[in-house]
Amino acid sequence: MPVQKYTVRELVRKNTQKKATGLTRDQVGEETETARSMERQKGRALDEPGRLDSLRLAEWAHTEWRRIGYVMTEGAMDVYTPEKDPKAVQWERQRLERVAAESAAAGLDAQGPAAVEHLRSYRVVARRLDNDHPGAAQLTSYTEATSVEEAARKARAVHEREGGVYGVGLYRIVRVEEEQQNTDDKLARLETFVRKAILPRTDPHTTARRRALEALGEDGILCTARTRNADGDVIVCTLDAGHYDPDDKPPFRDGKPGGWHKADASIWNDLGAACIPHAAL
Repeated sequence: MPVQKYTVRELVRKNTQKKATGLTRDQVGEETETARSMERQKGRALDEPGRLDSLRLAEWAHTEWRRIGYVMTEGAMDVYTPEKDPKAVQWERQRLERVAAESAAAGLDAQGPAAVEHLRSYRVVARRLDNDHPGAAQLTSYTEATSVEEAARKARAVHEREGGVYGVGLYRIVRVEEEQQNTDDKLARLETFVRKAILPRTDPHTTARRRALEALGEDGILCTARTRNADGDVIVCTLDAGHYDPDDKPPFRDGKPGGWHKADASIWNDLGAACIPHAAL
């Protein structure tokens, strides 16, 4: 079971708190009125598809803006700072404890809450060392860690091994960057929807899953080989980048991808005239 790092309501609260950071009481009051108007707008025409979910999100955002205004008044805060907001601090601690418990239950981490405290999202970029290797020239992966060094270690542990995306001695990590949290509520909600509602329902090695990964900007971990079917439609491989081994043919053994490319029900190798094998990124 995947670990849910943020519930939808937690995400709405977090985005609202980030947007409020550094604002004065008057500015928070203006944002509260805007949120109130948005809630009223979403409350109209509830029979439209998806309107009820939109109303719920608007209600949560409005409630959080009102709460922040109250906290600032009670605490005589000139500008809002989440670290000085007792309720925000409590919610974050509870979220970390929940994530740690879910991780332990899923067998992902046995170290408890300390293991997820202050986690940040990092983008890890690895470059191909051997130009003769048919894999992508550059691979990008994402991981949660407490530092750049830990992010690199985690990426190596997962990918830098026999059967891993990096393989053994084929790729070297050249850049690790912290992913800035997106403060755009709509984009954040869309990403959450894709991760929680789309990805879990898509079968591996299908174009639907590939499209979902592309929407999340994670297509760099997939093979770039493609071909054309009998109808002339382009088919793009959905196996991991660098998977190809010409001596390992279908059926796939031990759950590992074989030497041929695969997408949905199509399987092909690099020998066909219409195939483009492992195009560089």
